[in-house]
Amino acid sequence: PYNVLYPGTSETTKVTFPTTQTYVADSFDGNAAPSYGVATVNNNVATVTLRPLSAVLRIVLNGTSTITKIVLSGVGDKSIAGKFTVNFSTGALTASGSNASSITYNIGTKTLGVNDTYFYITVPARNYTEGLEALVYEQTTEKYMKLILFQNGKDLKGGDIAEFKAVT
Repeated sequence: PYNVLYPGTSETTKVTFPTTQTYVADSFDGNAAPSYGVATVNNNVATVTLRPLSAVLRIVLNGTSTITKIVLSGVGDKSIAGKFTVNFSTGALTASGSNASSITYNIGTKTLGVNDTYFYITVPARNYTEGLEALVYEQTTEKYMKLILFQNGKDLKGGDIAEFKAVT
């Protein structure tokens, strides 16, 4: 069998979750969602099924503000960006090397309205025992709104989508 990482990397067992992600309408930043798989060979034909190593947080906002960025942080200094070693048997991730406890999700400028606006941020699939927090920055004043996510902790699996109620 062959181990496979997507996107490709020069390291055979490590993936990188970026410290910066970019807003994509109705989706997530594809550069922030690595996958893994184990290829099998049968009659000289290799087959692989890729499995996600990230979970997606869907943050829902509405109102009249213009939002520029969201800074997502792991509470208790939990690594949510940087290099992670992949266990190809289980898909488990282990922080390795110099990691970061925050992700900056750059939006540019997005003016909210009466209807909900969705923001999708990927995080490594792992147990966030102390939760996450998000600071949502407003353009005019650079003030932020603080959101507490998973105050009682949450074990996120690859492919999970964690949805949150709309916040104004």
